[in-house]
Amino acid sequence: MYALPCSCGHVLEVSPGQAGDRLPCPECHQEVVVPLLRDLRQLPRVEQAGEASGGTKPASGGSFATRLLFGLAGFVALAAAGFATFALFSAMAVEVGSSTEEHIERDREILLQASPGDLVESWTEIAKTPMTERFPYYYQQQAFKKAGWQRLMISGYAVAGLAIFVAVVLGVYDRRKSSG
Repeated sequence: MYALPCSCGHVLEVSPGQAGDRLPCPECHQEVVVPLLRDLRQLPRVEQAGEASGGTKPASGGSFATRLLFGLAGFVALAAAGFATFALFSAMAVEVGSSTEEHIERDREILLQASPGDLVESWTEIAKTPMTERFPYYYQQQAFKKAGWQRLMISGYAVAGLAIFVAVVLGVYDRRKSSG
């Protein structure tokens, strides 16, 4: 609050929110023009009764550590949401050409048309190959890749949601702590 003198000598207490307004003087009932904020700040400050007695102190901006953690949680939420969105678009870009059911149906048609000698030869070829040297088919690799991106996306959005929750809790805690 600032001390604004009237032409009659009475001192009005004005706040920065009243800058540029017209207020009636309680003594002489004339309108007093409150100066703009830059001029208002040059006036002397008025000490409030609560400040003088040490009763209630004005609400501060909260503790620095809480505000820092709030900002950090917001940054983590933004970064995690950005990464999760990247993972979402990466998962959408991976195209899986077919499924296991389609692959089995295609192989079934080929096997039904093959001769018994070809089937025995194919089976011996499969039996010779050790399990460690067998690789998944291309469509399976694509499905694994897509599932991996989807897991990263879900994890990223979960971290973002948790960080937003932490930021809200810190904000509410800081607001309650600073107001009372």
